[in-house]
Amino acid sequence: MILFTLQGNIGCGKSTFAQNFKNYLETRFNNAVLLVKEPVDEWTNIKGVNLLQLYYDDLKRWAFQFQTNALVDMVGCETVAKRVLLENKKSIAVMERNSFSVIELFSPLLLKMKILTETEKEILDKLNDALKTVNHTPPVCEIVIYIRTEPSVCLNRIEKRLRDEEVGKVSLSYLKDLHLMHETKLTSELIGVERKLWIVDGTAVDGKDISNTMVSTLQDENITIESLISTSLLSV
Repeated sequence: MILFTLQGNIGCGKSTFAQNFKNYLETRFNNAVLLVKEPVDEWTNIKGVNLLQLYYDDLKRWAFQFQTNALVDMVGCETVAKRVLLENKKSIAVMERNSFSVIELFSPLLLKMKILTETEKEILDKLNDALKTVNHTPPVCEIVIYIRTEPSVCLNRIEKRLRDEEVGKVSLSYLKDLHLMHETKLTSELIGVERKLWIVDGTAVDGKDISNTMVSTLQDENITIESLISTSLLSV
């Protein structure tokens, strides 16, 4: 069993990459792959309320509520993915972001921007610990794929996809700050020794040229995806 968790800036090409990577894995290994998408659709309709729109319209007013909701959803998604993997030890899952994204990437930046308060950040951290305790699952083999994309390219993609909530609300300055947060926090030391970290160039491939990108990454890591997955599926 193996879990691929995708991390990256807003507009980095994560969703496109996720779908292509899922297709690649299913074709290459003749094995169904669970794709756990970031629940953006749910955030735009919480009993008729578009929380994502509120968040971008007024960060100061809605940041804590949005990050709290995102954290609950992300822990839920992680738990579902890991339980599926544990039930079928030959399974593979690909997940867009996780609780690490909220706790170590987005909320620290909002705190630095003085949008979140120290107290609100502490509550998020405590909630994360509590949710992980309640939803405890045994560890699975996890690989973090960081899609490293230049902020200006991210902004261009955001403008092209025309998501109503984002139009005119996501600045290049914010994307640069978020990029720096990813560069700082997504290191092998900080994500934990139990996880592997791969870095993919999202600027060049736009999430589409998955085969060549992964081959290049794996050659840099001096491993092959075949040996990695075969070992993971046979060792549990």
